[in-house]
Amino acid sequence: MLKLGQLWLLNNLIIQECITTAYGTALAVLVRQLGDLDQAQDSLQHACEKALTHWKDSIPNNPKAWLISAAKNFAIDSWRKQNRFEPHRSSVTFTIEQAYNFEDATLSLIFTCCHPTIAIDNQVALTLKFVFGFDDKTIASALLIPHKTLEQRVTRSKRKIKNNNFDFSLPSAKHLEARISGVLKVIYLVFNEGYYSNSGSKSFVSLLCKQAIDLLSSLCRTFRGKPNALALLALMTFSYARIPARNEHHFISLEIQDRSLWNKKLINNADILLQKSLMFGTVSSYHIEAAISGLHCQSSNFQNTDWQQISLLYLKLREYNQSPAVVVNHAAALLMNKEVNKAKIQLASIEQLMKNYLPYYMVLGKSFELEHNATQAINAYHNALKLSKNRIERQLIIDKITRLNA
Repeated sequence: MLKLGQLWLLNNLIIQECITTAYGTALAVLVRQLGDLDQAQDSLQHACEKALTHWKDSIPNNPKAWLISAAKNFAIDSWRKQNRFEPHRSSVTFTIEQAYNFEDATLSLIFTCCHPTIAIDNQVALTLKFVFGFDDKTIASALLIPHKTLEQRVTRSKRKIKNNNFDFSLPSAKHLEARISGVLKVIYLVFNEGYYSNSGSKSFVSLLCKQAIDLLSSLCRTFRGKPNALALLALMTFSYARIPARNEHHFISLEIQDRSLWNKKLINNADILLQKSLMFGTVSSYHIEAAISGLHCQSSNFQNTDWQQISLLYLKLREYNQSPAVVVNHAAALLMNKEVNKAKIQLASIEQLMKNYLPYYMVLGKSFELEHNATQAINAYHNALKLSKNRIERQLIIDKITRLNA
């Protein structure tokens, strides 16, 4: 039985998760209605603090509606105290039902956060903060930057949004194609942050992955017929289906995961999405990555994975994405297909670019292991260890070094 203190802590965690889940939509609706990001943010912050007190006894049936209503009332009170209410009267007369007619409010907010005039790193920070509701400390930790740097990035970006009079609306059909690729890129980065959790003590953050999928699903419903978006949704769904076989607090590699725990329904849904995206006759890097993830999901065990097909798909992916990270993944697939020499040629071609890239040293270590060169493998894993910021990942690497030293 839980003690009183444990119940209090559990209740607070549930409240925090409800607020985090509702935050993005609530802020998006308020930004759309109030037309002022700072006012919307301040009002919602007040509502969130109020919720921490009022929700202790009972969480409302609709947390988003509660937060929007409380924030709207705070904005009205603020304007009345400053004798500034009349110019804003029409913007705050909306009912909650009317607000929820704006289903695209959240999408509008992410298109604002991902405006092409804002640097990509800042787009990710803004999206995590405003669309996903993460606090500054969490975002700084996730992006591996100092807290002060994050504050400066957010401040500069907000100033740019204000000075350029962004209208917090979805882009017109004329500009949609140019804008949507940036939004997809940021959603994918956010999903990966949840899936791989670059920092902290967890190997993944399921809630962040789920929120990224929900947001992309909403985008696909609003803008139908976008093959790249469908392919990315398929890719993220394939990956998310495997999370039940992982553990937040212990690293469980793909090789040893209990595949009976993988969510078969999600895998089927992802396959349908991928097939649907291919019907448009165009192929993107997301299509190829989704196909690779699909092959992993279809295999009954790690050893029976179609590594040859995956190697060929990575080779194809390099026509779209020449990043060293893709080369590393290609080399890893070659190793699994027993093509060690080819893999080492690939790794050697990017050696000078990979001094600070942990996966490079992990794959390099594996290549030396397959050659039974324990000394070089240990050296590579030590280099990986120096770059790791995640406690669980560090333990995995230490275990490899210990095993090789035995």
